[in-house]
Amino acid sequence: MMQRNENGFGLIDLLVTVGLIMIVATMAIPENSKSVDAVKVNLARREISRLIDLARMSAITKNRSMMVVFNSSTGVYRVRRNNSGSWEDTELIGYLPNGVDFLATRAVVFDSRGLPNGAITLSLSSQHSTLQLLISEAGGITSYAQSTTGTAAETQ
Repeated sequence: MMQRNENGFGLIDLLVTVGLIMIVATMAIPENSKSVDAVKVNLARREISRLIDLARMSAITKNRSMMVVFNSSTGVYRVRRNNSGSWEDTELIGYLPNGVDFLATRAVVFDSRGLPNGAITLSLSSQHSTLQLLISEAGGITSYAQSTTGTAAETQ
């Protein structure tokens, strides 16, 4: 009579284990997409803040007005300089990550002292994440993330 060897895992054991892994992975996918959205919005915030800071510093060092314009339909933001009354594009340009949109109340214009044309709010949003970028009348930039409870939290 042949003896059965009971070492190792059987096909049923393997199928049950793979099924459980698939169920857990399926539950984790929505949370992962929320994290990816938050990372994309935060990346956009950092890049836009960097470009606004560069425009402000350029206005001061070059002693001329600089403007940051936002095109919400294409997701492009760029710096333009005042050249004797007409605005011309500079090499400073940025693009929003896929899935992130913005809404700007107006372009940011810095005078030769680096002061903007008033306080400006810029909203960045994706499917699961929203962020407000505030440019003060003194040129400072602060950002606030909108939480699911409706409260705002300052971000760095």
